[in-house]
Amino acid sequence: MSWWNEPTSQNSAPVTAGAASDTGLARDENEDAYGDFASQEAEERLFIVADGMGGHEQGQEASRMTVAAVQDTFFGVREGTVLERLRRGLCEANERVYGEAEKRETEGSIGTTATAAALVEGIVYLAHVGDSRAYRFRADESQQLTRDHTVAREMQRRGALTAEEARSHPRRGTLTRAIGVEPSVDVDLKEIGPFRAGDRLLLCTDGLETLSDTVLREAVLGHSPQRACEHLVQRANERGGHDNATALVVHKAQS
Repeated sequence: MSWWNEPTSQNSAPVTAGAASDTGLARDENEDAYGDFASQEAEERLFIVADGMGGHEQGQEASRMTVAAVQDTFFGVREGTVLERLRRGLCEANERVYGEAEKRETEGSIGTTATAAALVEGIVYLAHVGDSRAYRFRADESQQLTRDHTVAREMQRRGALTAEEARSHPRRGTLTRAIGVEPSVDVDLKEIGPFRAGDRLLLCTDGLETLSDTVLREAVLGHSPQRACEHLVQRANERGGHDNATALVVHKAQS
């Protein structure tokens, strides 16, 4: 499921976005969700991807609830800084998903990842839980902006695994943090800085984890946002399509 708004402008240079999502070749349903929302009152844009877990219907519901909760809260409760608003949105999502699990007496078995980027007055802000990712691509640099909350990546950060070992570790997909699994959630927050002319952001679920950083960079920098997303999802399916795959690309044009 997706939510999409028409592109708006930020600091005079147009900001465009594209997205694509696919079930893949091994799953029956797509548990990913994404959204692109623009404020009607201020120069603000919100992008989010979420990857649900807990079975077909439950995973879908968790990811969709999360996208809706972050949108509702970010734009509906404007008190505090941008990062505080993002944190509030993901915490509200956690309450909604956890509350639904309580009603079904399935606590801990329903959840979702969430990676949200807010573009406010030309500055990028991030909020993140789980192993969906955010990247920034510039002509001269590529940077993963989020860290995966997985067992394998935690082991890597402690020095117990190399990056290559973490990529292929049996617990590379085992989350250490997710929306809706516990009564409260710890949200990673970061102010990234100015969204410069020519910059591109990529938000994606872990269905793209089989693709190298080089493949991601070439696709995002070499195509329009929509075509880049379609290309990345196609490449993920060519690599086996073992999971749902979602990509959302944001581009600030040269002014």
